[in-house]
Amino acid sequence: MTRNLISSSRVTASGMLRRRDLLVQSIAVASAAPLAAATMRLNAVAQDENGSEAAAPAGRNNFEFIATVHQLGFEFEFYGYLTRVDGIEPALLFTNNDPTNRGPGDARLTLYGAVTASSRSIIEQVFNVNGEGVFGVHYAESGGSSFDDPESFQAGTLVAGGPAQIQSVVTVIAPQTGLTNGYGDLLLETSEAFNIGDVSFQFRTGAPLSRLNYTGQGTLLDPELPESMIYVAGNASNVN
Repeated sequence: MTRNLISSSRVTASGMLRRRDLLVQSIAVASAAPLAAATMRLNAVAQDENGSEAAAPAGRNNFEFIATVHQLGFEFEFYGYLTRVDGIEPALLFTNNDPTNRGPGDARLTLYGAVTASSRSIIEQVFNVNGEGVFGVHYAESGGSSFDDPESFQAGTLVAGGPAQIQSVVTVIAPQTGLTNGYGDLLLETSEAFNIGDVSFQFRTGAPLSRLNYTGQGTLLDPELPESMIYVAGNASNVN
């Protein structure tokens, strides 16, 4: 945790906003690439006789992740990596063959999101924050991301992205320490095929929404701004 607390002091509001704007611009110029015959469409379990995709059953995880959430005032940025994706063998997601010793530097699919809080409510030691923003999934064949460098999670090719709505609930359990639970909706509006080895994959776009859930623990660095670092793990699942 010391590593992340030290590195957070180098992260400025302008840097967070620059990364958010980069993601927004990337999503705006991207278009859903046509699905080639040899491409495996992710988050779909079958095609009917007309070739229409059937969504994964409600409740199945589309993807799972681990991430850091950095709060600076009313701006939040999420950066981390995908640990599971429905439709991809877990070993293909990492450059490291050891499943017990994988980190951001080994991850081929990374997650970056930026959310601006629109409201905050407090009761006793429970803080509720609602916000809206964007998120993206990036692909880097050789990995190379680091939690010491939030920008590295955007270094790969943007392969999926769209809007996000988040509810973050933090329960203070000790001075400057809290447990967090997050909920929200994600909608993939853009996607692009990517290759892992000789297999091509592509996230499906449009409905249904993915339901976001995560849990973790955070540290308050500056109560005046406020600034905090929160460490979470969670998933996004189909809702219908």
